Amino acid sequence: MAVEGFTIKLSAQQRGVLLVVIACALVLAVFVFAKILTPFFIAFVLVYLLNPLVTWMSRCRMRGRLLGRFGAIILLYSVFGIGLYGFGVFVLPKLYAEFAKLGHELPRHLLAFERSVLPDWLDAWQLRLNGYNVPVDLKKSFQEGVTGFFDGIKGQVGDLARHARFVVTGFFSILLTMVLVFMLTGFLLYDLPRLQGWLYLLVPAQYRAPVLGLIKDIDRGLAGAVRGQLVVCLVNGVLTTVGLLMLKIKFAITLGFVAGFCSLIPVFGTLFSSVPAVAIGLTYGIWKGLAVLSWILLIHLIEANLLNPNIIGHNAELHPALVVLALLIGEHFGGVMGLLFAVPLATVVKALMTYTLGRALMVSDAASSDENSHPSSLAGDENAAKLASSQPKVTDSTEASECNAC
Repeated sequence: MAVEGFTIKLSAQQRGVLLVVIACALVLAVFVFAKILTPFFIAFVLVYLLNPLVTWMSRCRMRGRLLGRFGAIILLYSVFGIGLYGFGVFVLPKLYAEFAKLGHELPRHLLAFERSVLPDWLDAWQLRLNGYNVPVDLKKSFQEGVTGFFDGIKGQVGDLARHARFVVTGFFSILLTMVLVFMLTGFLLYDLPRLQGWLYLLVPAQYRAPVLGLIKDIDRGLAGAVRGQLVVCLVNGVLTTVGLLMLKIKFAITLGFVAGFCSLIPVFGTLFSSVPAVAIGLTYGIWKGLAVLSWILLIHLIEANLLNPNIIGHNAELHPALVVLALLIGEHFGGVMGLLFAVPLATVVKALMTYTLGRALMVSDAASSDENSHPSSLAGDENAAKLASSQPKVTDSTEASECNAC
């Protein structure tokens, strides 16, 4: 390692070792200081989400002058601050009031549905089954299955008011954390090009092309799993709210907000957000509940066939079985946060495994091609040896004179 002034020159091997040491130190820090580093982790996620927008805004001009990264960050923060202020003053109080009201009324509506609407509906279907001599007792089956499910939903929804109250009472603590996160995000967004260049120089030259290819694959997968999923959640929440308002269902805005937020969790989030909406619809009657269910199914049909391919793209697609496996693992180790980050992390793991397997196959193919070409190379070596033996030998003095001439 040579030092010239303030510049430290590292060899390719030294840069590789330094990069591995930094990566191991970061992983160790995440496990040891997980709670302390939570604001930093949130800031890194926000930097990843906002960097494309900041880069695009930095190239725009205002009054003939280039905005730049600093101006883009200031403008973005100003717009976000105004929106956050409007949300806190005009939307959050009404949303909290609806959550509290929903937490009190939904268990009562579910109980009324279970005791009045559901028995008549089961009796009608039981008559049809008896007409076909089908030995099934619907009431007993629903008492053992659906009734227990409703009891669980009542308990979960009954906690909505308590959770919302916790958010409001911890507002100042959350506000302090948000200020810290936004400060870190601003600093990282401004210095991101410099940080990327520094990390790029740490990678040895012979490994830069494959490493950059791996980073691009990971970015494509995360862009679909994170940025695209946020757009899908927004569309899902808006469509759910519009449909429930058209059907004149109570708590339409709150249920739409829950549907949009729960869409961050594939499969299970959809099921969790659909149950309260359908339950509220069933309090108006069986046909209203079926109408709400049909609207939700239509939204997810549009999402699966139109939004996911065009917004998320095919780069982030995982097999449904892998998605469920990732969600189960994430819930087991991280709870709700594990559910939120399970699919993005699975996308990163998929890109790493694809890259590793691809490199291994390339190495094996190269090794097999070398083995196939080995006989010819041996023949070439033998010819080269014969040619060398036929050449006149050079004395040590001649070699020395040639070396001095060189």
